[in-house]
Amino acid sequence: MIKGKDLNEIKSKLQSLQSGGSFHPEDMTKDEKQKLIEKTAELLLKESGSKFNFTFKEASNVLGIGEEFLRRRVKKNIIASTYLGSKPMIHYMEIARILIEGVK
Repeated sequence: MIKGKDLNEIKSKLQSLQSGGSFHPEDMTKDEKQKLIEKTAELLLKESGSKFNFTFKEASNVLGIGEEFLRRRVKKNIIASTYLGSKPMIHYMEIARILIEGVK
């Protein structure tokens, strides 16, 4: 469970990422990055009402990227996806990873 202090740290680091601040995931150790991804995933799960999988439209909104950009990255296997029936979905852990590490 995310504690208040941890939640503030996550929000601060994510805001820093979005505003071009001094936080750089590449400067973190692998364990630090994984811990931040897990905490971000917990926050995402909580904020989404325990939603595990997101449609491409929902995921692109959360990530702040275009839906077509997301589709192309999935097609190139840069972003992992899964299918629920015939509908492609993005798992919340993958969204958390992208929020921290970014995507090219």
